[in-house]
Amino acid sequence: MSIDRQIDEIFDRIDDNFLDGNFDAVNEELKIIKVKELHTDLLIAYLTISTSAHQKLAYWPIFYELIEQELKIRKETKEKWRTPKVEDLLGGFKSIYELYKK
Repeated sequence: MSIDRQIDEIFDRIDDNFLDGNFDAVNEELKIIKVKELHTDLLIAYLTISTSAHQKLAYWPIFYELIEQELKIRKETKEKWRTPKVEDLLGGFKSIYELYKK
């Protein structure tokens, strides 16, 4: 399945859970994601869709940290992943994450 199709499925599934008020299901999904194995575009997709309800997702800040750490590793091996700067990828997510640290 193409990355674009996988992103569509992530957005559809998580959006449906949010609309149903099923934040626990999303929280649990974030917990089981194998960050080290997932394509960078899919990690960013998960962050993008989950950020809208980050206050209702207890695992969100941990999930963010795992992704940030992984992307920094991938930055060092960018020939394999062709990952742009971590700061560019994480953009506004970092400012939301910083709110948790206060």
